[in-house]
Amino acid sequence: FLIHNPFKSDQNRYFHDSKVDALFRKIIETTTGFTVDSFLVREVLRCHFGNEEIMHPEWFENCSTNIEKDIQQFGIKGLLIIGGAARFYLNTNSSLKAGEIFKMHGVPSMLVSGPGRIVFMQQKGYSNQQVTEEKKRIFLMMKRFKEEVIQA
Repeated sequence: FLIHNPFKSDQNRYFHDSKVDALFRKIIETTTGFTVDSFLVREVLRCHFGNEEIMHPEWFENCSTNIEKDIQQFGIKGLLIIGGAARFYLNTNSSLKAGEIFKMHGVPSMLVSGPGRIVFMQQKGYSNQQVTEEKKRIFLMMKRFKEEVIQA
């Protein structure tokens, strides 16, 4: 899983915000049947750049080589690009759409909204129906990733 967390987290969390981290774990466990720790989770840039810095292509390309090394070293079957990391890819390739499977670094990949989106919606007072619909959308994309990539 590729994530983007602009703040350095402690070793027991993937996201700085504890609500986002807890929801991330719940989404992964509910949709895949495995704990998050069963997967390789990487900061997409493998560097902790702030949001204003991630649009520098040379920095991303430099860190992208780490993703390729992980694919080879660990035999990665697919990449799930979550939340802020997905936004980064959408900004650099507007033809990509969330929930669609495409090839990246030679493996099936998917962009999906992350748990931060749901927490943001809750904090900004979106209706319960809107939050529930977003959760359903994320869970459906995750299930598709499990069925078409993980289990393939």
